[in-house]
Amino acid sequence: MNNLKRPKKRGLLPEAVQKLAELAKGNLTYGVVFDEHGETLPGVQVGSGKAVTTTNVFGIYTIDVKAGETLNFSFIGFKHYAIKVGAKKRVDLTLKVEGTALNEVVVTGYGTQKKENMTGAVMRVRGVATLQSAPVAASAIYGSRSADTSFFAMAGEDKSATLRQEIESFKNKKQNITARTNFNELAFFYPQLLTDAKGEIKIEFTIPQSLTRYKMMGFAHTKDLKTASITNELVTQKQLAISINAPRFFREGDTILLSAKLNNLAGKNLVGNATLELTDALTAKPIQIFGANERTEKTFEVDDAGNTVLKWTLIIPSGISAITYKVLAQSGKFSDGEENTIPVLANAMLVTESMPINVRGNTSKTFDFEKLEKSSASKTLRNQSLTFEFTSNPVWYAVQALPYLMEYPYECAEQTFSRFYANSFATGIINSSPKIKTVFEQWQNTNNGQALLSNLEKNQELKSILLEETPWVRNADNENERKKRLAVLFDLNRMTYELKNNFEKLEKMQFNNGAFPWFNGMQEDRYITQHIVMGMGQLKKLKLIDEKAYPNFNAMLNKAIIYLDAEIVKDYKDEVRGKRFAYLPLHYLFARSYTNQKNTTADFTKAKDFYLKKLVANWKTFDTYQLAQTALVLNRNGNNVEAKKIMTLLNQTAQQHDEMGMYWATNKAGWWWYQSPIETQALLIEAFDEVANDTKAVEEMKIWLLKNKQTNDWQTTKATAAACYALLMKGTDLLSESNEPEIMIGNQKLADLQQPNATKEAGTGYQKLTIAGKDVKPEMGKVQIKNNNKTIAWGALYWQYFEQLDKITPANTGVKIKKQLFIQKNSTKGDILTPLTATNILAPGDLLKVRIEIYCDRDMEYIHLKDMRSSCFEPVNVISRYKYQDGLGYYESTKDASTNFFISYMPKGTYVFEYPLRVTHAGNFSNGITSLQSMYAPEFTTHSAGIRVNVK
Repeated sequence: MNNLKRPKKRGLLPEAVQKLAELAKGNLTYGVVFDEHGETLPGVQVGSGKAVTTTNVFGIYTIDVKAGETLNFSFIGFKHYAIKVGAKKRVDLTLKVEGTALNEVVVTGYGTQKKENMTGAVMRVRGVATLQSAPVAASAIYGSRSADTSFFAMAGEDKSATLRQEIESFKNKKQNITARTNFNELAFFYPQLLTDAKGEIKIEFTIPQSLTRYKMMGFAHTKDLKTASITNELVTQKQLAISINAPRFFREGDTILLSAKLNNLAGKNLVGNATLELTDALTAKPIQIFGANERTEKTFEVDDAGNTVLKWTLIIPSGISAITYKVLAQSGKFSDGEENTIPVLANAMLVTESMPINVRGNTSKTFDFEKLEKSSASKTLRNQSLTFEFTSNPVWYAVQALPYLMEYPYECAEQTFSRFYANSFATGIINSSPKIKTVFEQWQNTNNGQALLSNLEKNQELKSILLEETPWVRNADNENERKKRLAVLFDLNRMTYELKNNFEKLEKMQFNNGAFPWFNGMQEDRYITQHIVMGMGQLKKLKLIDEKAYPNFNAMLNKAIIYLDAEIVKDYKDEVRGKRFAYLPLHYLFARSYTNQKNTTADFTKAKDFYLKKLVANWKTFDTYQLAQTALVLNRNGNNVEAKKIMTLLNQTAQQHDEMGMYWATNKAGWWWYQSPIETQALLIEAFDEVANDTKAVEEMKIWLLKNKQTNDWQTTKATAAACYALLMKGTDLLSESNEPEIMIGNQKLADLQQPNATKEAGTGYQKLTIAGKDVKPEMGKVQIKNNNKTIAWGALYWQYFEQLDKITPANTGVKIKKQLFIQKNSTKGDILTPLTATNILAPGDLLKVRIEIYCDRDMEYIHLKDMRSSCFEPVNVISRYKYQDGLGYYESTKDASTNFFISYMPKGTYVFEYPLRVTHAGNFSNGITSLQSMYAPEFTTHSAGIRVNVK
C-alpha cells in the first residue's frame, strides 16, 4: 500500500517531534497525517466506532483503540482511508487529493446596527480596522459583543465554514492584514451635546483599536436645572484577537521572552499561524534580534471561547533607540494584528560621583577621589566631565539669607512684630559694614545676578533631574525673590518708613494694661506679649533700635513688662496655694532678662526669687533650648556659679565633628515654638559667648550653622535673623576674610586649568571649573587645598562618566543608600519576605518588595531619590501621590523606567522606603541603580550598585 509508506517528514516541527516522543511512552494509538508534499494536515477526522478525534495543529492525533480495530481518516478535498490497527502504536498516513473536490464559496457580508434595543442616545462606532480585503463595518451595542465580520453561506450549502477552507485559505492566500495601532485610553469626550426634535442625541466618534471595555458617562440637565446621569459600557472585541504583553521599555543587553495572547470568540476551534515582525522605529528597517533557533512564525491551535499564549525570545541590541513590533495572526477568514513602538533605554547611564570638600580655617588638607584615581581599570567607562567648585568664605551665604519680610494686609500681633524685629535686625547688620552693600551691588550686576539665584537653580548640569520635573519649582522662585528683596534693606528711607508703620500697628494693638492680643478683637494673650517683650528687649540690648526714631518704644515695652510682672505674681500665688503649675515662667524670665526695668514690690520680688530657685532645682531635667535660656537667666540675675554648671553640662553633651563643628544631637525640629534647630543653635552661641566667654566654642558652633545653610534653605523667619546675627556679629569678623586659597588638582594649580578671564563671585569667593571628558585624567582625583582664612571653606569635586548599569559600584557622601529586592509570598501568618539571591528563581506573576535604606548624617532639604527598575517589572503603585511613612513625608511619582521620591525635608537619621513590583516577563534583565541627590547641595549624592535579574 503506497499510502502507508513513511513520508518524508519535512513538515514536522521541533515541537511535533517532542510531542511524538512523549506519545511513544504512552499506551494510546497515535500518528501523523501528511499530504502528498510531506506537509502535516491539521483538522483531519480520525475515528473508530464511537471514538472520534481530529489531528491537532501539528497534524498529530491520539485515539484509544485496540489491535484489530479499523481507523477511518476523512478530510474534505482528500480521499477517504480506512486502516486496520496492528501491533504498532504509531500509525502515520499520507492523504491524496480527491479529483472532484468541492469549490466552496465564502461570502463576506456587512454587520448591521440594531436600534430597537437602544433608547436615548444613538452611538455609531466607526473606524475599526478590518481584516479582510473588503471594507467591513463593525456594530456594537452596550453589553453585547462586537463582531468584526458576519458570514453568510450560499443557498443549499453548510452554513459554517469548514476547517479545511480556513487552512487552505491561509496556506495559499496570504491576505493583507491591517494591524491595530490606535491604543488611546479615551474614546471621546464632548463637553456639550444638544438633543434633536425627537429628544435624541446622536454621537459619532472613532473608537480606539484597543480590545477592551470602555465606560461611557453622561450628565444631562434642562434649562430649569433638572438633572440626570447615565453610565454604560462599550466592549470592543474581535472573533480572533492577538495582543502583545509589551513592557514599558526595553533596555540594551536584556534578553526578554515576549509573549502574545490569542483569544478565540469565533464559535469554534481555530488553527492558524502568527508572525512577529520587528523594525527599527527610526529607520523602518527590519531587524533580526530573535534568540537562537527562534522562528518568527508560529503555529497555533486555540479552542472556542479559549485562549493560548505564544512566546518569542528577543535579545535587545545596542544602538537602537526604539523598536516597532507588528504581530499578525490568521486562521482562515479570521485575523487580527497589533502594532506599537517600545523605546529602548541605553544600558549605560550618566553617573555623577561627588566628593564634598571641607577645609577648616588656616589649615591644609588633601582629598583623594579613589574611584576617579582607579577609573582606568574599567574598559567600558567613558569620561564626560570633571567639575570643581569652591567657596572660600561661605559666611556670605548667611548675608543672602537675611530676611526682608514684606507687608501683608491682614496680620496678627506676632506677625507684625516678627516683621518689625527681623527687618530691624537685617537693616542693623547690613549697615554695620559698608563692605556688605558693595558686595551686594556686585552680586546684582555680575552674570545677570546669578549669585542671587536659588541653590535649587544652580548647577543644573550636575543634578540628576531638572528642577522643572520636581515639586519645588515654586520654592526656587520663592528663594530667588527673597534674595532679590535684599535690595530693599539697603534703601534706608523705605526701611525707616516701613519700620515706623509696623511699630505704629503694634502700638495700636496694645491694650491699656500693656498686653497684646493675637489678632485685633481677641482677648489678651500672655504668650504673645512675652514673645514681643523678648524681641523688643533683644533689639534694645543689641542696640539695633534707634530709640530717637521711636520715642514710644520704651513706653510700650514698660507697659507690657508691668502687665507680665503682675501675671507672674498671680502664677506664684496660685502655685503656692497648690491650685496649678505654671508653664510660662522660664519664657517670662528669659524675656525679662533683656531689660533692666526695676520692680521692687515685695510680691514681685518673692515671685521672681521663687521661680529663680525653681530653675536652680530643676534645670537638670531641661532640654537643650531650655538649658541655654536658664544659663542666661541665672547669669543675668547674679547666679554665675549655677550658670557655669549648666554650661559645663552643655559642653559635655555637645558633639564635635571635623566637618560639622560643634552641635547637639538632641537639637531637632519639633511642634513646639522653641523646637527650631537654627534658633536653638543661635541661642547656644549667645550663651557660650556671654556666660562661658568661650570664643573657640562659638567659632565651632558657627561652623554647624554654616554647614546647615549649605544643605538647607533658611526660610525668612525670626530664627534666621537670630542665626545671621550669631554668625555675623558674634566672635571673629568673618566678613573681612578675603585671602586667596591655594588649590592643586592633580599636579596642576587651579589657575593653570582655568580660562584666562575666569572670575570669582564677590564676597563668597565662589569659583567653578569644568574640565571636558577628553582632558580628564585619573590623577585629577587628588585635590590639595590650603585655606588661608580663619573661616571654614567648602566645595566639591564632581566626576561625570558613562558606564554600563551592571558595572556601576556604590558611592557614599555623608548619605548612604542600600537597595534590596525581596520575594513576597502570602501565608497564614501574613506576608513572608525572602531576599532575592542568585539561588532564588523569579517567575512571571511573582510579587516583589523593593526596600531602600537611607542613612543620612545631617539634616537635608529637597532630596530626590530615583529608583530604576528593569523592563520585566511593572509597578503596583501607578498613581503619583503624597505619602507619610515612619515620620517622613514625601511625594511618590511613578514613571515608565523608574519610581521617583521627592522629600522636602529629611532630618538626620535612618529611613526605609518600600514599594511593590510585579514580575511580568521572563528573561535576563538589568535592574539599574538607585540614586539619591540633594537638589539644594548636589555635592551630596549617592547611588547603589547595579544588579541583574533573572526570571525563568
